[in-house]
Parts: sequence; C-alpha cells; structure tokens
Amino acid sequence: KDNLLYPKGPGSGAAQILNNSKSTLRVGTLSAIDSWESNAYSLFMPLVSDGRAEFRENVLRDCMLHLPIPLNTQSPMAISLDSIEYQRKIENQLLGGLDDETDSCHTLKRPFKPLFYTDSSLYCTSMPFQDGVEYGSPDDGLIIRPTKLGLFILHVTGNFPPTYSLNLLERCFQPFGL
Repeated sequence: KDNLLYPKGPGSGAAQILNNSKSTLRVGTLSAIDSWESNAYSLFMPLVSDGRAEFRENVLRDCMLHLPIPLNTQSPMAISLDSIEYQRKIENQLLGGLDDETDSCHTLKRPFKPLFYTDSSLYCTSMPFQDGVEYGSPDDGLIIRPTKLGLFILHVTGNFPPTYSLNLLERCFQPFGL
C-alpha cells in the first residue's frame, strides 16, 4: 500500500487548492496555507500549465519561489512545538530579531528553486537562506501538480529521493484520473 504522507511516506504536508479558490485539504506543514493560498494558485498555475520547452527552461533557470513553509528541522513529521520554537530562533537570528508583536505574525519565507519537470509536475528543492549563514539547506522540496480540481501541492522531506516522491504521487492520483 502506497503512503503519501509521513510516517511511511515522503510528504510532510499537502494542500489541494481549488481553481482560483480556497483549499479543500490542508495537512501537516501546509496546514497554514490559508495565510498565502490566495496567491498560491495564481503563482503556481502558470509554472505548471505551460508545457512549452522554452518556457520550462526559463522557469528552471530564472525562477525562485519564496514561500512561508516551515522548516523540517528535527523530523519529517508535521510541526511539533519544539520545531516551531527552533524555527523562531533561526528566524530571529536570520532577520536580526523581531519585537513580540511582529514575531507572532511573522513567517519566514524560504527559497525554493524549481529543479525539474515531469509530464505532470514541477519539483522544487529548498535552498539555503542566505550566503554566509551556516544553517545549510534543509533538503526538503515541493511538488506542484495541476489536477482537474485545481492544484495539488506536496511538501516532501529529503528522506526520499525526488523521483520516488514524484512517482508515488502519480501512483496515488492514477486511480482517480486526476
């Protein structure tokens, strides 16, 4: 049996965004997608709907997505209280500290670089925050896939190769014709 989400699968979060509308599914690290999902459809759909080779080459070469997706710092499971506190510590160090009011509303936007396309999806890999900051790359990624209902976004851990995560997502969608 295929498992898409942790603990037996590569996904630490998932969201299904309806055509230019609200999400119908939000779990794990993407459970806070409400804060940015109004832009997610218009941001992601052009990246995955145009199949022209030249367009895709330009996306892979020139595009960088900055998204408020939590770090997977301690384990690939959905965010725990400890990892939230750890992420806040990193955010404060990276951003020079924030006052309490700003800190409660702030979400660090992490860079994700489009890495490769498949016939149906785009895989983006996380990148280091800044040059010279020694937090490294958390090695997680995003799979962005158009569906008949809109867009499906899967946040995956680095514990599985990208091709495994992509193939598993396709196997899970295949019976439904999505």
